[in-house]
Amino acid sequence: MKIAWNTILVNEMETSFQFYVDHIGLEVAQEVKNEGMHLVFLKDETGICLELIKTDKLLEKGNTVGFVLQVKDMEATKKDLEHKGLVTSDVISPAPNVHFFHVLDPNGVTIQIQE
Repeated sequence: MKIAWNTILVNEMETSFQFYVDHIGLEVAQEVKNEGMHLVFLKDETGICLELIKTDKLLEKGNTVGFVLQVKDMEATKKDLEHKGLVTSDVISPAPNVHFFHVLDPNGVTIQIQE
């Protein structure tokens, strides 16, 4: 298992984009706009990414930070976590070939797990 990227849910994409690109110095790795959602992956000089997500839903401050774990077998990992007593979300498939589920850590941080 490895950390694939970190995620921040944002209310204002332009302000967040300017902060991380102009002030922090990250570079755009990928940008995706779909109906109701805008994703921007920003990378540092080592290639580690930060994902900014803006949806039509206004967010309250709180659990807007999470990270993504990449595993070899998502279904086996999901079953293993559930066997250990953790509650997992249903598998989410927002696009073809994109499948993941969520689990919360003890502090309420969202962890996305995908292959």
